[in-house]
Amino acid sequence: MKSFLAVIMAAILSSAACGKKPAYSDIKTDERGRVAAQNNNSQPDAQSSAPPETTAQTPTTQTPPPTPPAQQEIKPPSFFNASKGEISDLPNYPVAMKTNLQFGPIQGMDTAMIVLETKDAVEKVAAFYDRATKGKGWKVVNRLSDPEFFQLDVEKGKVHEGVVKVRKDSVSGRTVIVISRIEKPADKKEPETKK
Repeated sequence: MKSFLAVIMAAILSSAACGKKPAYSDIKTDERGRVAAQNNNSQPDAQSSAPPETTAQTPTTQTPPPTPPAQQEIKPPSFFNASKGEISDLPNYPVAMKTNLQFGPIQGMDTAMIVLETKDAVEKVAAFYDRATKGKGWKVVNRLSDPEFFQLDVEKGKVHEGVVKVRKDSVSGRTVIVISRIEKPADKKEPETKK
């Protein structure tokens, strides 16, 4: 491709250097649109009206690209209610719009995350999640709160963890809610060591 461009550039520069523009009106064509012979006294060649010859090429054998591995169907975690698009025991905020939803295994743990947006203030959303986690078996591990940010870290036993983050988006002015939950694999009993 570079050599083709070099030839075109050389032709343009040489025609500009001689100060003469190419005259395309000198080219004669026959009725079928093919270029006629350039000599004024000669008739078109039989070759010039014949279609150009094609040279036979030996087919090259190419190996087909490797088939990508079949994608596994990712099943939602047991704590994810797919029909409602909601994480069990960490409900979606009632007057919020869902903007993102992800679930699947990460490092051997079942995970789910939902992102929501609402016009309600951070304090109002924080009060909802304080109430929503009580009586559902969650233990509050950490709670952070200020006028534009709220985070609630909760756990159930050794295998279930949840996080609710609420923040005010400075660009849109809306409140963004991120709800995530993980389920760790059940602990395997460690073999006893001999004393």
